[in-house]
Amino acid sequence: MSIAVETLHSVQQLRGVVALQQQSNHEHPSEVWRLSHLLDIHQSGGLILGTPCSSMNQQLQGTLVDLVAEVDGYPARRTVVWAVDLAGRNRGIGSMLRMYERIHLQREGVDLVYWDIDPLSSVDLHLALNKLGGIATAYSCEAPDELDSSLAMSIPADRFRIEWWIDSPRVIDRIDHGHAPPHQSIGLHEMVVLTKTATLSSGVRGLLACTPGDSSEYLLIEVPEDLDVL
Repeated sequence: MSIAVETLHSVQQLRGVVALQQQSNHEHPSEVWRLSHLLDIHQSGGLILGTPCSSMNQQLQGTLVDLVAEVDGYPARRTVVWAVDLAGRNRGIGSMLRMYERIHLQREGVDLVYWDIDPLSSVDLHLALNKLGGIATAYSCEAPDELDSSLAMSIPADRFRIEWWIDSPRVIDRIDHGHAPPHQSIGLHEMVVLTKTATLSSGVRGLLACTPGDSSEYLLIEVPEDLDVL
């Protein structure tokens, strides 16, 4: 499947970004970046990308929005929107948005992008860490969204901070050379199992035992594949 990614500029295109966010964040409408916000981001040098549908209805299949940022005096970009239409998921759209972003930032001389991810979002974490070669650099417990004071009364959420150094050896090996993450080639016999689980009478898989503090090089921790919907 061919996926076209475009840099978005027009008001009509930015309305499409708002619409896609509203679909993706329908349970948290206050987290949507509105048209006025997007116009400010565009005018201040931020990056707004989209993957249009093949039809002529002006809808977007995916979008990515970066703010101009700085980390310890180092030029960077902060992703505040990274969304894919429900019907377009598992088709490589999220990855393609990141690939286009990488090329764009290489031209600008920026090699650090960072964003926050829900630790229960297994799909997003797999894409960020395994496919893109990002690294998790911080974990925030019960951190409310600092960008919108209207969320102060919402349920706090834990977040992983992901840093994507787009020209690091790790990322080059993963993306440019197409190599799988090292841990995917390690046999189970080389790992120490930290968690032992079994299916309980209730049908839920429960923890039977845990072996903390092991100093082995490779550790195996069982995580339910549907953790994000539990």
